[in-house]
Amino acid sequence: MKKALYFFILIIFTLPVTAESVELYAFTDLMAVTSLFPQKIYGSLGFGASIDEDIAVEIPIKILVDQTGGDEILIDASINLLIYPWERGPYFSISLIQFISFIGAYVPSDRFHYINEMNLGYKWNFFKSFSLSPQISFRDPNLTYSDSYEYIHGFIPSFSKVNFSLNFQMTISSILIK
Repeated sequence: MKKALYFFILIIFTLPVTAESVELYAFTDLMAVTSLFPQKIYGSLGFGASIDEDIAVEIPIKILVDQTGGDEILIDASINLLIYPWERGPYFSISLIQFISFIGAYVPSDRFHYINEMNLGYKWNFFKSFSLSPQISFRDPNLTYSDSYEYIHGFIPSFSKVNFSLNFQMTISSILIK
């Protein structure tokens, strides 16, 4: 955990040194419309910073309430590193730190969990300040945290290994450095 935090701090403070531009943005997952079904409530909101359109750091926060297993509520927060190999379009990302916690009236005995995640996606920019990113996520791709995954999945059946999301992003600010 400490190594991941040090790596994140290193990225945040060394990459902007050579950057020409930094873009700050907010995003939400449009797949939250699946929350219209009464058994599952899902929401996602996040913030990110893109450096020279090559690399980005995002902080998504997700909430999941799945009443098919019980009345548990799950909060999933992470810090993700996105890499755009061709500046625009396709990207892949990894979670540097991912923290999952049960909250609410009913909390299982193991409340806190750490699981890693890998994402593949594509970013389409339209207009000047908006973009759309379909993304597929793989939770615990290297099976390091299989016990935590099975524990969470036992309480919240919709917590799956593979997820699809459709992020709508809006640019908050663009900063030209050089």
